[in-house]
Amino acid sequence: LIKGSGVDLDFYKPDNKELSVYKILFASRLLKSKGLLEFIQTAKNLHSKNLKFLVAGIIDKDNPDYLPLEKINYWHSKGIIKFCGYIKNMRDLISDSTMVVLPSYYGEGLPKILIEAAACGKPIITTDHQGCRDAIIPEETGLLVPIRDSKALTYAVNKLLNSPKLCKKMGKAARNLALKEFDIKNVINKHIEIYSDLNLS
Repeated sequence: LIKGSGVDLDFYKPDNKELSVYKILFASRLLKSKGLLEFIQTAKNLHSKNLKFLVAGIIDKDNPDYLPLEKINYWHSKGIIKFCGYIKNMRDLISDSTMVVLPSYYGEGLPKILIEAAACGKPIITTDHQGCRDAIIPEETGLLVPIRDSKALTYAVNKLLNSPKLCKKMGKAARNLALKEFDIKNVINKHIEIYSDLNLS
């Protein structure tokens, strides 16, 4: 099994800068099934001027599961989240975040945002759901929560916020996992080996 399409580990890498404010990042298409409502509820539960809940992504109006821009802007106007919109260079946004959260129950493969987060040395909170669970080592590089459970998500985010040492430890382990499992060079080589074994010539 090849885990995902890989990531450029020379581009996505830890920068180890100190952050003045805790930032919790959700980056995905803005769909209910990506866990955005649970993320919003967690932001409401933990609302504080010392925390920033960042939401990055696009409105996918072709999907009946999408959340309207008016709602996203409303939560932004109330200070519950900071809406970043579409971000082309995710590396800088990930690097500027304390952790990356994807509480998805969508039919995932291996979410790109999670392997990018691991490569950048960030602890991850995601769901015990297909694809998502494959991006972390539970309790080592991140935390798993049940789907559609904002209470469990709130608890998990709070746990990492209250333990900077655990955040740092998980982030370091996440980078090591990325080096082992998610290097795009290895992924390409594995694909080439598969095609060679098929002997299509």
